[in-house]
Amino acid sequence: MNTKKVQPKKVRAPYVDTYGFLPDEVMLPAIVRSYWGLRGYRQRIASMIGRLLQFRSPADVERLLSLTRDQVANFIIEKGNSKFVDVNKWLEEQQKLGFGAMVLHCELNGNPDDEPDQQEKHLGHLASVYIGRIVPFGTVSPNDPERAKIYIERAVLRRNFKGMTIRPHRFMRPASDAIWFPLYEVCQQLHIPVWIHTAAHWWPDVPMDINHPMHVDRVATEFPQLKIIMGRAGWPWVTEAVMTAWRHSNVFIDTSGWQPGEMARIGSGFESLFHYGAMHVAAKVLFGSQWHWTGKSMDELMEQFSKTPVPQGVRENWLGENATRLLDLKFG
Repeated sequence: MNTKKVQPKKVRAPYVDTYGFLPDEVMLPAIVRSYWGLRGYRQRIASMIGRLLQFRSPADVERLLSLTRDQVANFIIEKGNSKFVDVNKWLEEQQKLGFGAMVLHCELNGNPDDEPDQQEKHLGHLASVYIGRIVPFGTVSPNDPERAKIYIERAVLRRNFKGMTIRPHRFMRPASDAIWFPLYEVCQQLHIPVWIHTAAHWWPDVPMDINHPMHVDRVATEFPQLKIIMGRAGWPWVTEAVMTAWRHSNVFIDTSGWQPGEMARIGSGFESLFHYGAMHVAAKVLFGSQWHWTGKSMDELMEQFSKTPVPQGVRENWLGENATRLLDLKFG
């Protein structure tokens, strides 16, 4: 009689996009309101709108550049109805690619007259309808700690938000500045991660190294229980980002904003991520698409990822298992 015990087959965790995007009537105008007034971003935002709304000629994009922030946002709402995605169809398309969950980040931040409440309500509603499939991250200003604390607690405890997003250059304060500490304390108490932009940015009014990963190293030392995601993989300081994740058990790296095919090219600056990401920090890398910035569809990005030097077995970590553990996601 054969008594050999059969080991159960390991079930692969669904993929998780740690920086997805839903081009609908709320999220797309929000990007405009957040970035349109910044030098270095207007042309990029206009090009993005052209791609997402399927403008037929460069002249259509150029016309946008003559409009004010609010005019562009209103234009999107008026003209984009036929192009806005249906959430159910969008989720079905993501699921076909293997994705079980998408993190959607609030975009409004840094402008004194911006109020993130509309996005918070919108993402909270989506999270309640598509439980476990749409995972919202909020964003707050560090300039009013008490208001920020209320926002974070409300978003997490009442609207099922799973994290907060911080873009240091938008507030001209590095992540290690003590002005952020009250926010970190709340997130640490609530056991939610903070996604911090740790790469170059396009706003020439603010020094580029304000987003340097070294600031995250200091935050991780000060808040050892705070889960930190280094957004955009720290480029062009990728090696420093990798070392920061290696040094601290509470620090992770997300790859959003970059095309996998470009990352894998020799000389791209991501060599250390692929090298150590297959070994010492294999459990620390998270796949984020931020596909709306890359100019490529999710299908194209996944096709590119399949050709990267990330070894089989480690790919599952990057694409889903690491994020599933970090965000405590449950898949049926």
